[in-house]
Amino acid sequence: MMHPQQTCNINPKKLDQIEESIRKLQADMQLFQEQSNQRCYELLSSEIRNNFSRTMIGNIQERIDQDIESNIASCCDMRDFCKGAFTEFLNETVQLIDKERVEKETIDEYWNKLGEIRKLVHFEDCDLCFKEVSRIFQKQIDVLSSLRIYDKEGTFVENLPDVSMEEVVDDICEPFANKQRLTIMKALVLDSRSFTDLSKLTGLRGGNLLFHLQKLVDKGMILQRNERGDYIITSKGHSVFKGIMNIYSSVSEKRNECGVVADESVEDAV
Repeated sequence: MMHPQQTCNINPKKLDQIEESIRKLQADMQLFQEQSNQRCYELLSSEIRNNFSRTMIGNIQERIDQDIESNIASCCDMRDFCKGAFTEFLNETVQLIDKERVEKETIDEYWNKLGEIRKLVHFEDCDLCFKEVSRIFQKQIDVLSSLRIYDKEGTFVENLPDVSMEEVVDDICEPFANKQRLTIMKALVLDSRSFTDLSKLTGLRGGNLLFHLQKLVDKGMILQRNERGDYIITSKGHSVFKGIMNIYSSVSEKRNECGVVADESVEDAV
């Protein structure tokens, strides 16, 4: 017996519309998930930061009371007045830790305010007391800098130079992204060196050493006095190498186990 062949006719245009709707729905769902994850991350980060700030402020305030009580002049008619003024001033400045960013102008205003308080008193031990308050305030500023809330050099982002990142990598980063080339640069900072000297220093021979030397020569970091002469560092090479060493030293001093930039100034303040 013959069975009639059953067919399902679907308009191709209608099928395309359905597929497009599904793709849009998938894209919307992905966007919603990404935005939800971002909002959760921002809320969590904000809560952690707020808790951290409150804890640090509380600890520093306790230390303020102890330092003021112990380190300002004990036998002075103005002790109570100055103690109150100093404590109020430092408890106000420590609240800056709770801000997202502190501008240089704000810090300058507080230094000026401390100077105005200084003008109110004229006793023999005043310099000693104000030196102590200045020390505590400077420690607070160091904490702000360590937490990247305050940049004493100004707003770096606003003054960010418009340069090609590809050029920076090619001209600065890539030539130094090698242990042997850094070793060569370190040696040439101290004195000129022959090919043989650098070979002994790096353990490289022949073409292997020549490859690294040529890389530095091509980028203007070093040069050779003549065809078979000593290698010397250029002013560009000296500046870049010095900058890299300064960056490394600065970061090393502020490294802690959690990956949060924080140095001894934070410990001293709290």
